[in-house]
Amino acid sequence: SLHDALPILFNMTRKAVNLTIDPLVYQDFCKYAEKLGVRVSPWVAARMKDFIEEEKEKEELKKARR
Repeated sequence: SLHDALPILFNMTRKAVNLTIDPLVYQDFCKYAEKLGVRVSPWVAARMKDFIEEEKEKEELKKARR
């Protein structure tokens, strides 16, 4: 799960995980990513890092409002 994978982003090791993705979504992603040389794993990791930062910012805003 995404929750289980998050700690992996904070150290230098990598963990292989399986993702279930709609085949059409994956096909479309590959169509565009291929043109730009984008690979799935680094792209997913970058989006996960973005997600983490957004959630941390939300937590900080909640703390500041208290």
